Amino acid sequence: RTLVQLLNNMSERRAPTKTLEEIFFSPLDAGHGHAVYKWNQHALGLVGGGAAAAAAATGGLGKAPSERTGKEVLRTDTVASGFAHQVLCGERWGERYLVGTHRGLFLFDGADHFERVHFAKERRIVQLAVIPEFNLLVLCGKYVKVGLNAGFAAAARGPAITPAGRFYVMFFPLTQLTQSTEASPLEGKKLQGTRNAHLFAHNTLTERLPDGGGGGAPRSELYLCAAVKKTLTFYRYDAAAGDFLKLKPAVHLDDICKIVSLQDNAGIIAVGSRFARLSLRRRTSNRASLDYDVEVADFPLPPELAGSGSGSAGGGGVVPVDILHLGNNELLICFNHAGIFVDLAGHQTRDYVLKWTVVPHSIVYSYPDLIAFSATQIEVRTLLNGNLIQNLPVQCTHFLALRNSLKHMYISNSTSVPRPRSTIYRVSYNRDDAAAR
Repeated sequence: RTLVQLLNNMSERRAPTKTLEEIFFSPLDAGHGHAVYKWNQHALGLVGGGAAAAAAATGGLGKAPSERTGKEVLRTDTVASGFAHQVLCGERWGERYLVGTHRGLFLFDGADHFERVHFAKERRIVQLAVIPEFNLLVLCGKYVKVGLNAGFAAAARGPAITPAGRFYVMFFPLTQLTQSTEASPLEGKKLQGTRNAHLFAHNTLTERLPDGGGGGAPRSELYLCAAVKKTLTFYRYDAAAGDFLKLKPAVHLDDICKIVSLQDNAGIIAVGSRFARLSLRRRTSNRASLDYDVEVADFPLPPELAGSGSGSAGGGGVVPVDILHLGNNELLICFNHAGIFVDLAGHQTRDYVLKWTVVPHSIVYSYPDLIAFSATQIEVRTLLNGNLIQNLPVQCTHFLALRNSLKHMYISNSTSVPRPRSTIYRVSYNRDDAAAR
């Protein structure tokens, strides 16, 4: 803002017809007594030029200014820029972060320092889970070959990345991550039956089951669910054997599973354009048994969405985006254009529907707010009535990790044009201001 004012003062000598702020920023909304600004893409020559033109003009990493308000709930800071990889996912690990990219895994200290974790094979990593109580890192990734681009523009394009394997769900001991070297890389283990997997979810349960003597002792059990196209496969971790045991039976769905979220002994999944509830129960009290009963019950489609049909996010159809567990057996099932509050049976619990400004890809809950992340902005809405609290224009391709009980979150904006590059931002959430509203 100070730079814009300084440039405006300098440009007054030429008597411009518009200020620089009017040229480069355009208002989005003035209904809250203040102006909300976005980048004026027409002035920057980005509209109509496609993704390649946008990337060429801004490096694909442009960041719009925050909303001009007297009291902001969210603020962003750039913590790492020019990282020469496409960031695809992230997870917190103690005071550091694991960042999955199009060619490998990195330890990130939160302050622009990245350290590669060496695997026996280079992998494209699309999902991560850190499970410290079991000393496990679980990831979904596939093997890629790294070669050299040929031709005049080889230096500009960078290394040639060729997919050479299938996606698998794999796991590694957490304590070995910092010990990996180029000479001694990590091998990891693949979960049986996860070839071509596209997502997974995990949950830790504390169960109390009768033992041989008639007593009962609590025991923590780690469960994992992997989605492979239209099939869900469940696993239980055996700490003594250091391996995941495949449970029976698998669940066969009528469409591709898009979202899996496990909570207690149940879960919520998104299949096609609808959500459904999973129930997982042991058939016997024998802890060694791998036989379970799995039930799937579809949620009723909310009346507000009943006439929308199914389709892509850009086509106006109903597309599931995320699931949030709000507590007290209440869920927020998030579609591309709306969020619906329901109970565990799928029945609506509130008389209003959240309407997103743009289609979000990730949503975070921190009472009394919901924070929705999209490709072009972050929006904050209150749970009290669904009203929009703040629109923060910032390019965000992936939500990475949380820190300090939601006071800080990390997001990334990545591009592959003309070569892989990423910027990581820290989003600061002022909970005191939120609670005071």
